[in-house]
Amino acid sequence: MQNTRAEAVVGTGNSVEFDTSFIVFFLAMEIGRTGSIFALENIVMLPALVAVMVAPFYFLPEDMSYSRWFAGRAVIAGLGLIIGAAFGAAVGPLFPEVFSFLPFTFLVMASMVTAFLSFASLLRFEEAR
Repeated sequence: MQNTRAEAVVGTGNSVEFDTSFIVFFLAMEIGRTGSIFALENIVMLPALVAVMVAPFYFLPEDMSYSRWFAGRAVIAGLGLIIGAAFGAAVGPLFPEVFSFLPFTFLVMASMVTAFLSFASLLRFEEAR
């Protein structure tokens, strides 16, 4: 079985897609939690969300359709926005105010795990042939 260069660099395509899906979800959840799309932090986070949604496609095998792949990412981001808006409305009346930091905390943890897995796949040794 022969690996492509992209698979040798970042691991399998499914791993990259699966890891960054968590980042897309929690970033969209944080954007939805604030309640206003035109807030200053959302103006900064929206380009980051689009970049995290689009960039992993270029590390996947070439036989995938971009529109089908991006539609799945858009569904994940949409669910994150809806759940984040519901969570933002529930903080205060239902949850303590300190829970408002959970989406960003999970975003940071998911980013750290993704970075670790990416670096681990870069540093993986393979036998010379």
